[in-house]
Amino acid sequence: MAKLKKARVLVDIEVNDQTIKAGDVIEAATESINTLEKESKVDAHKTAVDYALENGAKIITIDPQAEQPDPDELPPSGNDEEGEQVAE
Repeated sequence: MAKLKKARVLVDIEVNDQTIKAGDVIEAATESINTLEKESKVDAHKTAVDYALENGAKIITIDPQAEQPDPDELPPSGNDEEGEQVAE
């Protein structure tokens, strides 16, 4: 199971077809939080999370399984089964 991390949401974001409002706290896979933090969409510092929670923020847990795209729904890569490039 992926390790979960909490972060305060800084701007409204869309995750798994769900809008999460600025000021809420999300709990998601560490890798996902780190990516959102690099994009300046969340603040994962403990003081930011504590501040949000003290001021009534909701904690929204993002299912780590739902964050991964279904391989059957991905567009074809243009590679054959051995990973070789296929001419079109």
